[in-house]
Amino acid sequence: MRDLSEYATLPFIAAFDVKTRKKKPKSAYPEMQKRVTYIGICKKTMVMLVELLKRFSACCLEIYVDGTLEAVFGVRGVLLWRGE
Repeated sequence: MRDLSEYATLPFIAAFDVKTRKKKPKSAYPEMQKRVTYIGICKKTMVMLVELLKRFSACCLEIYVDGTLEAVFGVRGVLLWRGE
């Protein structure tokens, strides 16, 4: 769950821009800029995190002791900080 929490924050802390060139060199705009994001990973991991928390919150006390639960709550903190 801790690893999934890190994946869920990728769109907010690890997105980056990539410059690409158009095929026609005589174009007025020879370079375009694309943004690489991790939105798909975030959406998938958020669903998985909820399912895992429901599944293990009652039977595995380790998630309360080893910092896993704090990592999961940290994802929500990043989402709130970014205005999501």
